[in-house]
Amino acid sequence: MPRSVVPAVAALAAFLIPFAGRAGEQPGPIPRNWFLLLFDWSHSFGIFSIVMAVVLALAIAISFDLLFTLRLTKLVPDSLLSEIQDVMAAGEYEQALSICEKSETLIGQVFAAPLSKTDYPFQRMKEAMLAELRVQCLIWRQWIGYIEMGVPLGIFLGLAMALIEALRFVSELAERPNPILAIATTPELRLSIQSGLIALLLGLSVSIISRIVSGICAARLDYALVEAERVGEELLDSFRPLPHSPEQ
Repeated sequence: MPRSVVPAVAALAAFLIPFAGRAGEQPGPIPRNWFLLLFDWSHSFGIFSIVMAVVLALAIAISFDLLFTLRLTKLVPDSLLSEIQDVMAAGEYEQALSICEKSETLIGQVFAAPLSKTDYPFQRMKEAMLAELRVQCLIWRQWIGYIEMGVPLGIFLGLAMALIEALRFVSELAERPNPILAIATTPELRLSIQSGLIALLLGLSVSIISRIVSGICAARLDYALVEAERVGEELLDSFRPLPHSPEQ
């Protein structure tokens, strides 16, 4: 689970407790300014709105975690590269392998694959590095896929909950002779409309945030993979066989 999920959900729960307590209250007359209107909407936080708020908090928490982790300075840290280069320059390949295996970074895992096969030919070491690079690509793309699932999920949940509230609103409106007057004077009808709109708004927010974050993370991952391959090629240069000199 991403590190930021638990505090985000806890903060959201503390924020929603007052709204949940007012969910059963009847809203008063239609407010005349935006501040009072937002306060009036707090009465509309029913079960659907709270569920969507929790989903939104989870999407935001996972997004922050991915944006913080999927950075070039985290995936390919210069400090790790310098340490490995210094150790390899001294001929301590076993120590370099140990450093890479203990590292949780992308480049550390990519370096560990060829360093574990120093007894094999150069081509075998290169194949091991490229294979590990593909594995790391798959792992990180799965994490990006989790947040990308929020795009259809947010739209579907928002529309589904808004539709349920719309059906409830229609069933209540069918018994009113004057629909416009009923909406203006009946708190229950206003609550139903507001609850559906809030759920739809939160669902669209989940979808938009998920789409933006997944696009940013995918671009960052592509750049990090290219950089990891480039640095890996430089690492393998010291193991590259010397070209045969032409016979005199």
